[in-house]
Amino acid sequence: MRLSHFLAYAAAMMAALGALPVAAQNPLAETVSGRVEGRSENGQSVFRGIPFAAPPVGPLRWRPPQAPAPWNGVRDAGKFGNVCPQRLGDGEYSLKDVPMGEDCLTLNIWSPDMRPGAKLPVMVWIHGGSFRIGAGGVPLYDGGALAKRGAVIVTLNYRLGLLGIFAHPALAKEQPGAPRANYAIMDQIAALQWVRDNIARFGGDPGRVTIFGESAGGVSVLLHMISPASRGLFAQAIVESGGGWTASPTLKRGEEIAEKAGELLGAKDLAALRAIPADRLVDALAKVSPGLGYSAVIDGKIVPESIPTAFLARHEVKVPLLIGSNSYEQSLMAAGGAAPASMVALVPPALLPRTRAVYGGEGQDDTVLGGNLFRDGGFSGPARWLARINIGPGYYYRFAHLRVTRRGKTPGPGHGAEILFVFDSLDAMGPGASGMFADQDRAMARVIGDCWVSFAKTGVPECGGTQWQTASKARGNVMLFDQGAASFVDDAWRPRLDHLERLYLPLLSPRR
Repeated sequence: MRLSHFLAYAAAMMAALGALPVAAQNPLAETVSGRVEGRSENGQSVFRGIPFAAPPVGPLRWRPPQAPAPWNGVRDAGKFGNVCPQRLGDGEYSLKDVPMGEDCLTLNIWSPDMRPGAKLPVMVWIHGGSFRIGAGGVPLYDGGALAKRGAVIVTLNYRLGLLGIFAHPALAKEQPGAPRANYAIMDQIAALQWVRDNIARFGGDPGRVTIFGESAGGVSVLLHMISPASRGLFAQAIVESGGGWTASPTLKRGEEIAEKAGELLGAKDLAALRAIPADRLVDALAKVSPGLGYSAVIDGKIVPESIPTAFLARHEVKVPLLIGSNSYEQSLMAAGGAAPASMVALVPPALLPRTRAVYGGEGQDDTVLGGNLFRDGGFSGPARWLARINIGPGYYYRFAHLRVTRRGKTPGPGHGAEILFVFDSLDAMGPGASGMFADQDRAMARVIGDCWVSFAKTGVPECGGTQWQTASKARGNVMLFDQGAASFVDDAWRPRLDHLERLYLPLLSPRR
């Protein structure tokens, strides 16, 4: 080949190569512990499995979270970290085949703009699961769609079960003066501190952090609102189906459960307890505290008092609060092993006729009435009440949109049904997801996702052009999410919830 021909051929090859698409470079970020390499996905920078605390193993089991050890070079942040020890199962949470281990204190980030000066609002998700199950990396919590709306999304893991809430008296002797028992909440605080110190490097604004969570995650959000240790770490709060009228267990009750677990496991001291494999602790919890009733205890430091007591005394932090629940929360009763008749039995006999009357025809069937009392006393009622009395602005909602393919098969959206729509993670549910959802479902996801992100941006939710007034001003209204739309309407449940407030409030103290 002549030189001129070779040069022409080489030039043509270079031109052809230049026309080929260039692989996107993986995003890099500097954290206080070292550099991390994420992935470019759908125009976003995604980082998974970043440690926000040291592995709570060996002598660090049942201690407050410690700072992660710094690393040299670049740490790969392309995969989710271990899920914290728990009983894994099938279904929407899709955790059955995910690696599990105590080295699980990691978080995940979706960022649409990595420039340090972007100062995007930050939304930190705290997953539910009765403080027993769950993880920040399940497909349901994929942050990609929310991030596209102009926010940095963070999900996280925290210690669960007896590893996350453990009040053994021996810990007080080993660590005098240190906070104990509520390690799950301490882990969440450590993650929020990590966000404060690092999120600007991912395009987020540490001064505009919204914490949001569902069920036990919603309870956690409320606990952060009353915990001195969480002050200054967030600017707004969203609570999905987090209750608010249930008194937190006392430290003494927590100690009893922990000692009972130690006896069951044959461990006489902390050294023996720390040597027990995590899976045995998971099994022990199911025996010493069956059902769903496991939660943070009042330790006087991380959790200074019960949620209703704190709100009544105006001890909560002054931040905007968006709070609500779903229209068929009684779906949780079967999982918790609660019988509807047991809810009816809780009503004082003298007040039962009035209770039946305010529920109309539904009040005549104890199965139906019991379910409604579970829903309204456990979720709808306290959500409305907390929205009204919050010392910051409070916004009250009800999610009633039932997935189109589920209509006629279940009475309404059950506990946790809103999450899929809040995250707009319909397409993240795997193969076949496209056939599961109708246009109205996708419209609902757009509306509520926009609403939540608008709240994170400004502290005021904007929902499909519908004005949402605070609960203290519009006492008889609710923001209703249903049929693919949002509407601020007169609350048809108002007589029921008013009645239940009169039942519950005398049991709460101190009074305002």
